[in-house]
Amino acid sequence: MENYGDAKAKIYANQDEDGYYIANYDDPASFRLSKGCKKAKVVPFSRKEKLAYGAFVADGRIVIINDAGDLIPLCRVDELKIPGNHNLENALAAAAISYFAGIDPEVISDTLRDFRGVEHRLEYCGQVDGVRFVNDSKGTNPDSTIKAITSYERPIVLIAGGYEKQSDFTEMIEYATKNVKALVLLGQTAEKIETTAKEHGINNISKVEDMEAAVKKAYEIAESGDVVLLSPACASWDMYPNFEARGLDFKENIYKL
Repeated sequence: MENYGDAKAKIYANQDEDGYYIANYDDPASFRLSKGCKKAKVVPFSRKEKLAYGAFVADGRIVIINDAGDLIPLCRVDELKIPGNHNLENALAAAAISYFAGIDPEVISDTLRDFRGVEHRLEYCGQVDGVRFVNDSKGTNPDSTIKAITSYERPIVLIAGGYEKQSDFTEMIEYATKNVKALVLLGQTAEKIETTAKEHGINNISKVEDMEAAVKKAYEIAESGDVVLLSPACASWDMYPNFEARGLDFKENIYKL
C-alpha cells in the first residue's frame, strides 16, 4: 500500500494550478498525500468533521464551503438512495468534484438524490407500501453481506443463501442479531445458515424454494419502514448462471407484488 500511495503522490505532485486534489480528511493516509500537491488546490471532504473549506455534513445535510467562504447547501443525507458510510463518503467526494468543476448546486443535489447505485450492489429497487427493496446480489460471501447489513439502521428482512462454498456464516449472523428481524433462506446453504442463526437466537426463519417465494415471504413479514435486502452471502451457481441473473430475478418479482 505504501508503494501504491507513493505512485499516486507523483500524480498529485505533477498537477498544475488548474487542478484539484479531492482529499478524504477522515483518512490520514489519503489526506497525507495532499502535502505533495505543489500547485493544485486541495479540496477536503469529511463525513465526521465540520470543515472551513470543502465538502462535509452539517445538520444532516451535505454542504460545501467554497473559496469565498460561502456555504452551499446540497441534499440531505437521508435523501441518498444508497446507504452506508462508504457511500456517504463517495457522495461527498462526488459533490466536491462536481461543484469545483462548475456544476450547478441544484444539479448536484438532484443527481445525488436520484442515484440508485451500481446494479446488484446495494441497488435501491423502490418501495412497496413503505417497504424498501434492495438488490445486493453481488454479495456473494459473508463479509459482503456484513457490509450490506451494517449499511442500514432500519429493521431488515434478509434474503440469503445459495451455492455452498464452505463459508462460515458465524460472524455474519452475529451482525444479523442487531437489526435483522427475519431471515428468508433459499439454495444449498439454507439449512447451514438456519442452524447458525438458531444457535445465535434468531428464530424468525423461513425456507423457500425459489426467488418468487422469497420475495413474497419477505414482503409478508416486512412492515412499513423496513428493508427487504437480497444479500445472499453465497454464489448463485446452484440456481442461476451468475449473480446478475439472480438480481434480475429478484427485481422482476418485486414488480409482481
